[in-house]
Amino acid sequence: MASQCSRCGKPFALMEKIKDWNRTCCTQCLQQIDQILRQWAKVLEATFQREGISSELEQTILTDLTHQNIPISYREQIIKPLRSLRIISEVRWGNITPIRAHALLETNEQAYFEVRATYYKYLKRQTQFVQGVLLGTDRKIAFISSTGKDSNTIRLDNIGVVNFSSSTVQIQTTKGRGGTFQVAEPLYIKTYIETLAKRWKMQILIQREQAGSRLIPDHLRIQVLQKYGNRCAGCGASGEDKGVGLEMDHIIPFSKGGPSTLENLQSLCGPCNKKKSNKL
Repeated sequence: MASQCSRCGKPFALMEKIKDWNRTCCTQCLQQIDQILRQWAKVLEATFQREGISSELEQTILTDLTHQNIPISYREQIIKPLRSLRIISEVRWGNITPIRAHALLETNEQAYFEVRATYYKYLKRQTQFVQGVLLGTDRKIAFISSTGKDSNTIRLDNIGVVNFSSSTVQIQTTKGRGGTFQVAEPLYIKTYIETLAKRWKMQILIQREQAGSRLIPDHLRIQVLQKYGNRCAGCGASGEDKGVGLEMDHIIPFSKGGPSTLENLQSLCGPCNKKKSNKL
């Protein structure tokens, strides 16, 4: 046993040695360490629920633990969940990277997670546990059983509510069959499923807005202006000049089937847009 506290350097009291022969910190330091870790744990939970864990917050916590001279063995109590929630936050924000999956994918389909899973097949009198793999792509969530039986594919646009427990992820669907799956990291997989579903639904929404509506969303309008340098594609007049108002024009007129996409839009000043009208 060490003769002094590894944090403050004070010699251990006799009773401290008797109570715990393997201790490395004195009673006072242990109380301070516990208080510091509890405070950061509360900050982590609240911040993650509200907005997610940023790299700045991660660095702040690591710096404080070093400044407070928290022994490495105690730091792990907060560092492990910190790093886990940091990764999950990035997934929630949509910062995800495709992986090379073992499962067979469709043309141009990209996979984002592939983990071992157990499907809970609920029967009338019992529950069967089916071993397999849970796959998440930019099109679907698929359970691929080891035997091929009881496999299931859930389209991203059919995903409703996704819940999780300490060991499982439960997917509720608006159409078709969902399921309960036991996985190693339920919160991580839940967040990935929700992110993939949101990305898919947003992509479909944007495509519908652009292709089927004359209205130009703000984000697309900005892209068009950036593409043409905030100038009229006809005469070159700048949108910053006095009296010049740039308008969105369909290169192939909307009335003739032209979609509202970045490729088919240009910025024109009022006179040029009026002159072009619905001509090609």
